[in-house]
Amino acid sequence: MASVLKHTQCPACGHRHHFCFLGPVLVPGRAYEFICPENAKKAILRPTSAGEAVKVPPQGAIALDERTTQGGEESGHPKPSPSAEGKSGPMQEVLPEIKDLAMKVGGIDRLDEVVKTVKEMNK
Repeated sequence: MASVLKHTQCPACGHRHHFCFLGPVLVPGRAYEFICPENAKKAILRPTSAGEAVKVPPQGAIALDERTTQGGEESGHPKPSPSAEGKSGPMQEVLPEIKDLAMKVGGIDRLDEVVKTVKEMNK
């Protein structure tokens, strides 16, 4: 399930937005990265609550990504090696689009079902 933070003040522009996290658990106090839609600045949000659990985030909600630090990781996942980073570059570029698409169809599990159905239809 996704976690949603409704009407939360944006540290990049000062306006209020809906934010969503598609990961397993949104942890209060942890740093999450996002791109502000108002000024296209990369920013950090440290939520004060775990948010509301929803099946589908509201349309237009800003996707939050777990933030990794220089010395390893803040979120529990190891930082990729430099050789792996070069390979994951294109994936990082499309990841926001994949997350948006997943939100439109009802979550990442539902997107997986859609992809499998399309593959079956094209055989």
